[in-house]
Amino acid sequence: MSIERFLRERTNKIEIIDEFKNIIISESYKKMPKYTKSKKVTTDDIIKHLLTIGNMSYISGDIYLFEHFIESLFEIININSGIINIDELLKNIYNFGIMSSHAHNINLYSIIINNIEKIIYELKEPIPINNYLYILKNLALKSEKENFDLGILEIIKTFKKISKYFINNNIQINEVYLKNILIILIYSAEKNNKEYLKNMILNEINNLITQKSK
Repeated sequence: MSIERFLRERTNKIEIIDEFKNIIISESYKKMPKYTKSKKVTTDDIIKHLLTIGNMSYISGDIYLFEHFIESLFEIININSGIINIDELLKNIYNFGIMSSHAHNINLYSIIINNIEKIIYELKEPIPINNYLYILKNLALKSEKENFDLGILEIIKTFKKISKYFINNNIQINEVYLKNILIILIYSAEKNNKEYLKNMILNEINNLITQKSK
């Protein structure tokens, strides 16, 4: 059976997401039969159709399905078996964030931000953590450009929680990087004459920038 036919005949998209996710994680795609005369199933095929469901959930505004989709992508990323292009998946997640910011859709936007926060807590190495902080920074700057104040506030509150986590666990490298990001966001608001936004950020982070690690 082709993947296209499989998608047409299955109505429970949650089950489809889980099945595709498990195929990727277990690498069982290698054992799948040909679905065309000239091509075997690859991870790229599975990811492509997984993203199709994600797009469907985003466009339809199905919050539950979209949340399950985003959580599944992060599960795949977290496994990081080397068989998938992590950067490409992160690019797609970032694009969903950009679209949510443009649409001022705080529900879908928050799902992405919350899942990035969760994966940061699971990481041990500073470079991957900074990569996710970088994504959050860019989403915050995009939200400022879109006048999406709720989106900026969501990220600032997330930064506040992450900063406390860094301080409590003495993760100084990432803490310094995060403080630099906060300074960039404040400077951007000031540069664009958004005094109210600058004050909103400062009110949230209080003395976070000058706070020292234990």
